[in-house]
Amino acid sequence: MRAGLLGMVVLFCAPWSGPASAATWQDALGQARQLRLASRPAEAADLLETALRNSPRDESLLGLYALCLLDAGRGAEAAELAARVGDYDGGDVRLHTALGRVLRMQGDAAGAAHAFRLALKIKPAAVEASVELVAVHLGELKFGAALAVAEKLEAHVPDMGRQLAARALVAHARRHQMVGAESLGAAITKFREALDKTPEDQAIVRQLIECLLTSIRVDEARELVDSKFSATSQRVERLYYRARCLDALTDVVGARAAYGEALGVDPGHAPTLLELAKLDLDDGEHAAAKARLALLPKEIDTARRNLLAGLAELGLGDFVRAEAGLRRALELEPDNTKAAYHLGRLLVRLGRTDDGQSLLGQVTRAQR
Repeated sequence: MRAGLLGMVVLFCAPWSGPASAATWQDALGQARQLRLASRPAEAADLLETALRNSPRDESLLGLYALCLLDAGRGAEAAELAARVGDYDGGDVRLHTALGRVLRMQGDAAGAAHAFRLALKIKPAAVEASVELVAVHLGELKFGAALAVAEKLEAHVPDMGRQLAARALVAHARRHQMVGAESLGAAITKFREALDKTPEDQAIVRQLIECLLTSIRVDEARELVDSKFSATSQRVERLYYRARCLDALTDVVGARAAYGEALGVDPGHAPTLLELAKLDLDDGEHAAAKARLALLPKEIDTARRNLLAGLAELGLGDFVRAEAGLRRALELEPDNTKAAYHLGRLLVRLGRTDDGQSLLGQVTRAQR
């Protein structure tokens, strides 16, 4: 144990009066762990601080205390503790994990990764250190390294390891999507690998379907819809995605009919209302699109809704509301090139040429 850790007593108000009994500090450690698991880290930190007044050198107490400080949003105190500990090389997994979290908070990805690896060297089944190390790797776009960490955890904690591996694979798939149409095949492959890890994850199913539809691989999308949304309780989602498949094939009549069936099951189904509003706009039915969007709850304040609302108002000649809708879409999704394009054109039309051309220039650069 380094000298920095031996000096931890200066963190606490009361002097060290000698080690507490094993039962005392173990009780405090156990109670604090339960409080943290119950999402009550501030209370756990208070309990541990009291215990540390009697056992300031105890690494187990220090490690859990630092984690609770971080969980409670007391990052400055956790950073101060980490600075006093210094280059800890002991055997407490929690303390290494806490030091890694502090370093990550401070922007030191390499130092954080080193601390998490030390924790995993001591305890390969350490879930928190694995989750944190995967997050560091994903932040650096090191998808293979993230997956390797997750799969090592899978050998010890299968369910958590598979979920973590799926998270890494989904992140890799999304990165492929960002590259463009030429990488959609690779994105689909990664989404499928993620789904193999967690077959019941509906969020991954939806992302894979969206990617397949973008690639016009409609038969694969339809097969996935029928296999993953087969329950009676999933009828509205099944109808919605069947409509999306028809839409992807430009069967507008069939898509409208299928969307209508979905609304027959759930008249307020937001994704269906949005898709129908888009079809209305495609047909030049701006008033119908506006009326359709008005059926959505106000809390659905998404970029897609605001974009469609802005386009509907644009078609109806209400340029003030059109601008507000398009600006809100860009505020929620700064990379939305469609919103930027239409807002740029509108501003040029209104004589605000510099602002409009600036937006149009952004769109051009994004498409290169």
